[in-house]
Amino acid sequence: MSASNVSENDSEEMDDPTLDITSEHFDPLKALYAENVKVPYKNAKVYDNLSQYESAINRLKTTGKQTTNQSTNADSAPSSSNTQTKAKRFNVSDEPVVRRFLPHQQMVKGHRKEKHSRNILKKIEKGFGGPIDRLKVYMAERKRVKIYTRKEHGILGDLTGFIESFDKHWNIVLSDVCEVWKRKKINFCDAADNGPPEDCSRKLKQLKLQFPTVHVKSLNRKYVECTRNVPQLMVRGEQVALVMLDSPTK
Repeated sequence: MSASNVSENDSEEMDDPTLDITSEHFDPLKALYAENVKVPYKNAKVYDNLSQYESAINRLKTTGKQTTNQSTNADSAPSSSNTQTKAKRFNVSDEPVVRRFLPHQQMVKGHRKEKHSRNILKKIEKGFGGPIDRLKVYMAERKRVKIYTRKEHGILGDLTGFIESFDKHWNIVLSDVCEVWKRKKINFCDAADNGPPEDCSRKLKQLKLQFPTVHVKSLNRKYVECTRNVPQLMVRGEQVALVMLDSPTK
């Protein structure tokens, strides 16, 4: 194809009313695939969708101001020639202006207050009040306490240890714990010193986790007493029946 044919095709596309944006016969689909489309405004602002364009047109009708960023930037930004002429007229250098302060006028470093954050440690320092406030005293003085735990109908057993932390729901974390509880004599005997009956201990051994040793003592024909020592233990508040100081054994 010769150059004259190419120029004729370009002129036909430019004169085509379906490619003229201002024409009523404008075909947007054809304009997308056309190579030479005449854009009436090269610096026109691009909008994301039609609703944004309609709002800009309505704003232009009501205020009568242009919405393009280029026009506002062109009006607001002073020309370099004007600034240079003003600088020469008033003998002003091009260096940035620096404010000069006296020593007593220098800026003072401010201290921003810490944001208020709620956590259990701050609540413990502030104190809860009432009976639960005694736990704070026991924890601060490192006194050994005894906690009686409940079951469905009655007392299950007791825990003795040192309080490490607690909250308003009576959830208590203990250390150096000695746990004692009673249960019916099922699969237990006086010589049963190898732990509780069949439970998750097999899986714990597979994971190489040591299960606390449980010592079993027969109380009567129906019940046995189980005892174990645990380094750390957390008691849920719903299981707590009574908290008191542990009296030393004589």
